[in-house]
Amino acid sequence: MLRALIWKDVLGNRFPLLLAAALFAASYGVAAILGSLDPSLSALPPGRRLFTVLFAGSLGSHAVAQLSLAVLSGNLIAVERADRSAEFLAYLPPSRGMVLRAKASLLAVTAILLFVLPLAIGGLAGWISGSLQGDGFRRSVLIVGSISALGFCGSGIGWLGSCCLQSNAVAILFAILTPWILAILVSVSGGAESPAILVAANLSLGLAGFLFGTRHYLHRVEP
Repeated sequence: MLRALIWKDVLGNRFPLLLAAALFAASYGVAAILGSLDPSLSALPPGRRLFTVLFAGSLGSHAVAQLSLAVLSGNLIAVERADRSAEFLAYLPPSRGMVLRAKASLLAVTAILLFVLPLAIGGLAGWISGSLQGDGFRRSVLIVGSISALGFCGSGIGWLGSCCLQSNAVAILFAILTPWILAILVSVSGGAESPAILVAANLSLGLAGFLFGTRHYLHRVEP
């Protein structure tokens, strides 16, 4: 039953999933094009040049993956209210918890793939070229961690909006805008001097979104 529900969610979220795949591929394509246009890269050894292109593509892919996850999380549940399939689903045998577990599984698997694939490609390129060592490695970890925190916040707010709202478009809008609004608020309050404050704020808000969204969905009466 769970597998059937996951497959239903895959079909119902084709656009966000195709968007994620397209942005993933486009990140490396853009990095390759920009690398071919940069005359300074042509002077580098082939291994170093390959690392630079793949590493830039991996960082770009990881960044746009957070947009893909925000769109997917905001669409997962609210899209069924938009097309009124949520009313039909409420009369079927699967429990509310099982339905939510299927949606959470799809979001989690997508997030893991979008995290592991760029990390593996960038890490492999760094290992082959021997370029990712010491301070460069630490800086990369900090950048990836900060980007991931933004994505976690957007996904949590998208999940909350999708659980509570009738419109998937509004839920997606909240998911995309909230991390930026939070960054502005932290900057205005003086917290921008410590990146850890912004990371903690993003993680806290994202976790709260997932928890409150889940609680609301499990107790909500459809439609």
